[in-house]
Amino acid sequence: MKKDIKLCRYPYRTDDSFQAWNSADEYIISFLTDNEDSLGNVLIIEDEFGALALNLSYDKAYLVNDSVLSEKGIVENFSRNGINQDKISHLSPYEKFPEKIDYIIIKIPKSNDYLKFLIDKINSSYPEGTKVICSAMVKYLNSSVYNLLTEQLSNTTYSLSWKKAKVITAGVKACDNEVQDYIHLDIPEFNIKMVNKINSFSSKKLDLGTRFFLENVDKMNIDKWDSLIDVCCGNGILGIYLAKTKNISRLIFSDISYSAIESTKDNLKVNQLQNKEASIYRDNSLDAIKEVGVDAIVCNPPFHDKHKISISTALEIFEASKKVLKANGKLIIVANRHLGYQQHLTKIFTEVKILAQNKKFVIIESIKK
Repeated sequence: MKKDIKLCRYPYRTDDSFQAWNSADEYIISFLTDNEDSLGNVLIIEDEFGALALNLSYDKAYLVNDSVLSEKGIVENFSRNGINQDKISHLSPYEKFPEKIDYIIIKIPKSNDYLKFLIDKINSSYPEGTKVICSAMVKYLNSSVYNLLTEQLSNTTYSLSWKKAKVITAGVKACDNEVQDYIHLDIPEFNIKMVNKINSFSSKKLDLGTRFFLENVDKMNIDKWDSLIDVCCGNGILGIYLAKTKNISRLIFSDISYSAIESTKDNLKVNQLQNKEASIYRDNSLDAIKEVGVDAIVCNPPFHDKHKISISTALEIFEASKKVLKANGKLIIVANRHLGYQQHLTKIFTEVKILAQNKKFVIIESIKK
């Protein structure tokens, strides 16, 4: 890591206990700078806040990130360090990868399904033997990750551990296989069909918290809602189910990931809701939503930031919701009981009550007065 490079996470929080890089970033930077003066054209996948893009030497870097937080963090960190961004381009994981790449660099993601999708895509996009360099913390390299990398790439070699991280060198194993980027999920008990992008939340099965929410919709007194925001929407299931079963005409969806917004777009069509007025934003929390006077907000708030546990995003959503809701508007969340969200919500909203709970989950309604 260059000593004069300053890296921050996005969104920037003065009390953030996490740093914007780890030793897996440092290891791969050291490995590549020790072996190459310039990497030529590089495809960098899941560089969380720009540690790789800011510390490596290249002619052109194409940065693939599912999360908008990574994109915005990288942009801010380039600006923070006074470095011109004309040598970098941002890409969705689901758009065509660029031609003529000399190195493919992967920070191994949390989801093995997403990792397999990425490897399938680079194998179908680049010539046999194109250099692939991966890195991860050792504690995240389980046997399924080792098997995936060894079987799906060529000449896979694993480094010794350094600061609890490893570097994996390999080559593209070229193939013409069709790359599957979505999963079909039918949920007949709720009369819903889903088409989920490979990295969307709970893409293979209905999340238990979401199921608990859907089972308790009749306790929410929502027949008079006209406008609804589904924030951290994932595949859009909460908003889509309410739109199908209740008379809601205006829908707004927000999530940080390409996987989520592309899934939501597809699922509005699959569930025949094209006639609804719907806006879909890829952004943090409610940042992109300028509408005020909304009837209700529903949310299954995240408490994982990749491998880290954090409720910061949820607390920001609670604060932002009060500004967006109309008088007597409602924020309804489903969450794990142990997170203790009720005590946080009572500091923000005048009226907070539990609508339903079981041993694991709780549904909390907060009303803006």
